[in-house]
Amino acid sequence: QKRRAVLLALSVLFSTLAACLAVNLDHSFLEAGKDPSLLGFDSADVRVTRGGRRFGMRHDTLMSILEQRPDVASVATSDFMEGELLVEGERARAMIGTLVAGDMEELGYRNLEGRNPEGGDEVAVAVNTAREYGFAIGDTFPMYLAGQSVPLEITGIYQTLNNGGTGFRIRLEAMRRANPLHEPTVYGLMLAPGVDRQAFMETLEAEYGEAVDAQEGDYFVRTILMTVVNGMRVSNGFLALVFLAAASILIFNATLMSLAENRRTFGVLKTVGMTPYQLRASVAIGVGMVSALGILLGLLSWMIGAPIGLSFLFTGLGLVSFPLQNNLIGTLILVPIVLGFCLVSAWWPSRRLLE
Repeated sequence: QKRRAVLLALSVLFSTLAACLAVNLDHSFLEAGKDPSLLGFDSADVRVTRGGRRFGMRHDTLMSILEQRPDVASVATSDFMEGELLVEGERARAMIGTLVAGDMEELGYRNLEGRNPEGGDEVAVAVNTAREYGFAIGDTFPMYLAGQSVPLEITGIYQTLNNGGTGFRIRLEAMRRANPLHEPTVYGLMLAPGVDRQAFMETLEAEYGEAVDAQEGDYFVRTILMTVVNGMRVSNGFLALVFLAAASILIFNATLMSLAENRRTFGVLKTVGMTPYQLRASVAIGVGMVSALGILLGLLSWMIGAPIGLSFLFTGLGLVSFPLQNNLIGTLILVPIVLGFCLVSAWWPSRRLLE
């Protein structure tokens, strides 16, 4: 029954793929959360918010203080800001971007193409914004900041989970072309090697009181990711169970059909000395061999196709190069689970041989 065996192997293959998705997708997001730059954010250890002028702390003052601290390796602002994109023949579109002053490279601002902006006339554009409007490296980005036209040259294209892969990154110098008095309020800090993050935050707040507020650099990203991961864990787990249930039903019915079609053969085998247990085991082993082939093909398909498939799946969210990181132990554990599920699905209906 070659067609039946192929159908059974395919059902196990898809069950394996669904199980791999359930095990590895949330693991990939959790691992990426340890390095938010993979998701389009910075990699700051600590995020500091300036309290405002009424506490006597200006941007230039705080920036200078942070840059000169021996326990800070690098610092860059990471303010979210709003601008307007005005493309000829289309309505102005409001867009959220990131305003950076400081070392973008050290803070982990990555690009898929090109480089980070270095001056007030350059910009990096999010991948879905670039695709929607057909922007490429070297094009002019027709930006309005604070109501002023500030055309910028595109030097980089980056992926980000923020705002569905739309937005831009500019330097403070670009913003000050429109508003010379603009001052950032949020700063990302990379700490020097060996510096305890919690102790640093407590020391900084003790030194400057209400003028600054410090929190873990990945707090915001982790909050978003845990919401996403928890939802995916439930949906992907349910999907894996559905595929396993479908494979189980297929194996159950295929086993019953095989018993009916090969009744004479089983009778001959019993006559020559095979016990009922051996007959049932032969049925389960046959299914197990086909299932093992399906599992192997499923694992190979995952290793080869998952990076491409997940990148395509998450393109709409801004991850055109998905940061897949497989959970090797979890993937190895699911192999005997899927195989055992298939063997049980064949062993159970093989009781008909006793009749």
